Amino acid sequence: MSRAEIRTLLRERLGLDPESIGPSTLEHAIGEAMRRLGSVSPGELYARLQRDATAWQTLVEEVTVPETWFFRVPEQYTELAAFARARAGKDVFRVLSLPCSTGEEAWSAALALADAGVPTAAFEVVGIDVNASAVAAARRARYRRVAFRGSAPPLAHGEEIDGEWRPSVRLARSVTFRIGNALDPTVLAAGDRFDAVFCRNLLIYLDPAARKRVLDRVDAVLATDGLVFAGQAEALPALDPRWQAAEGLGPLTFRRSVPIEPARALGTPPPPMAPRSPERPKQSPRRDPPARPSGLAEARRLADRGDLAAAQSLLDAWLAGQPEDAAAWRLLGTVRLARDELAAADEALARAGYLARGDDESLRLRVLIAERRGETDVAARLRARLARSEGSSR
Repeated sequence: MSRAEIRTLLRERLGLDPESIGPSTLEHAIGEAMRRLGSVSPGELYARLQRDATAWQTLVEEVTVPETWFFRVPEQYTELAAFARARAGKDVFRVLSLPCSTGEEAWSAALALADAGVPTAAFEVVGIDVNASAVAAARRARYRRVAFRGSAPPLAHGEEIDGEWRPSVRLARSVTFRIGNALDPTVLAAGDRFDAVFCRNLLIYLDPAARKRVLDRVDAVLATDGLVFAGQAEALPALDPRWQAAEGLGPLTFRRSVPIEPARALGTPPPPMAPRSPERPKQSPRRDPPARPSGLAEARRLADRGDLAAAQSLLDAWLAGQPEDAAAWRLLGTVRLARDELAAADEALARAGYLARGDDESLRLRVLIAERRGETDVAARLRARLARSEGSSR
């Protein structure tokens, strides 16, 4: 019974959906927390979780194992830098990384902005995570080359000492970290505003109620025209109608569906329309129909919009004529994962990996699927393959 109570506690405090990481993985995390704390039974662990912040943090560390690296999804940082440059001369450009894990995402955002010529005094990056040990590592900011996945550590805004990259003092002044729970209504100060929010690879682990609470937090602090950067298999329009794909940007970048109009927000009625005299209808000039995007591009657009069924149908048709298109198989796997069709998603991602050697992203998603299905042995084998693949690319 105590194990069930611990699972309930994780759901209540973190919004964790036990099925998202798989029952066996969760049981392993509970067992490791018991071992580290010297507890002799789940009942004793549960009792300590009620009163002991250290015990709670120990369990949090076991269920939120950090896995991240610098410039993950590089195009998002390109988009971030371009967005910041377009807003140059306005208020300080603020970026939120929630959750920030061990800090690679937040430091990547700062590096991207600095590399784009944005003065460090003109931007601020804030990282927040519920895992205290991860936040401590982010503040320490000592990263070995493995954190850069084969790329050389950036020395323009930092230095490498004893095999570890460290940010420059100037860059570090623009980046702060703190411990916080994304579900906590006080995790962000009243009136806080951010121009861009990275909220990646969190929502897929939460139950529907918790996902809504997190997106409520993001909605409350995001600037009027701000950007939200999400993770793979997190098509925000499919989760919440408040969000839509950001036109002209990548498939994991979103904006509000209905931007806030400042005048309306202040209660100012729209200006009255001037009366118009009747006119004779004019014949519309003939226009050539717009060029249709390729089937793959259209499928991606539909998926970004949240129309997963239509995207899947189009991908099925596309792959019937292009059966060796690895990108299409990867997108199909992501769409099926978003629809919770785990077996079919795994099959599509396996095909993508076969066609495109070194497809680490498909491998990562397959690890997630194996964990959600409770297949710990499969997940372990896939992780080993992923480690070998990443090692060979360094």
